[in-house]
Amino acid sequence: MSDTAVVAQTPSKARVFLRRLITTVILWTVILTALFSRNRLISDGVFILIMVFLATAGLAEFYGLAEKRNLVCFKWCGLLGGVLLMTGTFLQLTGEISAVTMGYVGVYDSPARPNDFETGSSSCLCSACASGSSFHAAIPRVFWRFPRRCSA
Repeated sequence: MSDTAVVAQTPSKARVFLRRLITTVILWTVILTALFSRNRLISDGVFILIMVFLATAGLAEFYGLAEKRNLVCFKWCGLLGGVLLMTGTFLQLTGEISAVTMGYVGVYDSPARPNDFETGSSSCLCSACASGSSFHAAIPRVFWRFPRRCSA
């Protein structure tokens, strides 16, 4: 058996900096070009993807912190609800989903429409979480787990 240690060559700080600088410039160029594109589909699509990614990352971090504190939370329902709420609100504000485009001729297409959508979606999500936590004793144990208790 050989006692010689294999030393992995670590790149110099200048090389690491150059690599990160190049990728940063390329990524920012792609993002800014897409966001300020004259094609509305591209600019809106890139914007909503960036916003949903940032919101999902923030929600995942929040629910991870809640789990570390041994708090009972509905992580996947919260993540799914956050993505649906952001996407739906964006589509409401851009006019992709409205009473007129959905075929409801007699419904007035007011500026309060996104607010109504958010209120209704939040009410449905809260009702689903409340009913799920109310009837959790009827759900088989395989589908949920007890919260971990702190040993004190």
